[in-house]
Amino acid sequence: MRAELAALPPAETTVLCHSLGSLLWLHHTEDAREPVARALLVAPPQPDVEVTGSTGFRPVPLDAAAVARAARETRLVCSTDDPWCPRERSASLGAEIGVQVEWLEGVGHVNTDAGYGPWPSVEAWALGERERPVS
Repeated sequence: MRAELAALPPAETTVLCHSLGSLLWLHHTEDAREPVARALLVAPPQPDVEVTGSTGFRPVPLDAAAVARAARETRLVCSTDDPWCPRERSASLGAEIGVQVEWLEGVGHVNTDAGYGPWPSVEAWALGERERPVS
């Protein structure tokens, strides 16, 4: 990820993360050198629950100052009934990283299995054409 980000102009770069990608971004924030324009974290799983295959990946650093340094704007979108991160844990995650949660009501893990496909409002936000990523 660092190599990919280094090849992009940070001031114009939008990072879109889903699920475990959100946890990867949170790891990255600890060492981020230049802030990207925007970062969107969608449906992150619990950052502090070790599961088979994630040894060394969790727990994830939850540092609000690092998150603020890594992107000029960070958004967090969670479902109220995500099986990988219960509502209470999503809410505390948002508080720990200093980002307000934008809730989607009862849509599960926010993926294609939950009925998500193209997301025009997120695309417009990622391109800097819209203020908020969810509608």
